[in-house]
Amino acid sequence: MGTLGRTLVISNGEFGERLYDVTKLHTDKVDHLQFRWQAAIDLGRVEKLLSARRYTLVAMVHHETSTGMLNPVAEITRLAHAYGAYVSVDAVSSIGAELIQMQGWGVDILVGASGKALSAMPGVGIVVVREDVLTALESHVPRVHYLDLVRLFHFMNTYTQTPNTPAVPIFVSLHAALKELSEKGIIYARRTIEYRARLVRRELLDMGLSYIDYGSINSSVITCVPLPPQLSFTVLSERLKSKGIVVYNGKGILKDKIFQIGHIGALRPKDTRKALREIRQVTRKYVSQPQANAPFSRHFARSRSHVVS
Repeated sequence: MGTLGRTLVISNGEFGERLYDVTKLHTDKVDHLQFRWQAAIDLGRVEKLLSARRYTLVAMVHHETSTGMLNPVAEITRLAHAYGAYVSVDAVSSIGAELIQMQGWGVDILVGASGKALSAMPGVGIVVVREDVLTALESHVPRVHYLDLVRLFHFMNTYTQTPNTPAVPIFVSLHAALKELSEKGIIYARRTIEYRARLVRRELLDMGLSYIDYGSINSSVITCVPLPPQLSFTVLSERLKSKGIVVYNGKGILKDKIFQIGHIGALRPKDTRKALREIRQVTRKYVSQPQANAPFSRHFARSRSHVVS
């Protein structure tokens, strides 16, 4: 691996596309298999490309935060390995909130962060790498200094420290968050987040709103809610902000079409219920009859894709 081969980035949303942009900064040997936003990744299309061209690395996002969709990491990893490629997964928004089986799925590189569902101060990047990948990287000339993985892991294993002064307060925060998570148990933590998501989605339907539902591949991290007609995101967000509640606008093609409700972080039950009460107050004159028994809102895009080389 002295000379890195070609990389394939798979995307179906904002953060997958951003991953491609980042990859281009480091190499011009990269292809982009780009699916439309909200479209489930077509595994047949992935395999067709893997079989047609030799790749060293396949990179993708686990939870696509821009749409609230989980991508099929395990399945894509199996395909990539069958064609001799490593797999790198951006799990920044899903670590601590969604089921991740790095060894069971065979993921080679997993990237996370201290914030998001881990509930520590943001600012520390988390990289979990298989030892054989590090060995393969040893003969590769790095194009970065502070983020040289081989150097970082050498210092960690040899000196039990980082090669440069770290952000100590953030490491302390991360240590405390991981200790708390370990005491509660990861299953308990995930179920708590899932409970918040289920509560919010049930109440949204009861108040006459809907949410974007992808069936079994909905994440528990965030809920995407189509804005009612005649209600702008600006009006909604300003009214909620005056009550101490923050919701997020959609990104890209979903901007000003949806708002997003997060379910991770140090939330108390009363925080979620207060947010729901205020959302009901703001939206009540923009919706018709409650849809508690109505079908969930499904906003699937056609699974079209194209490759950028």
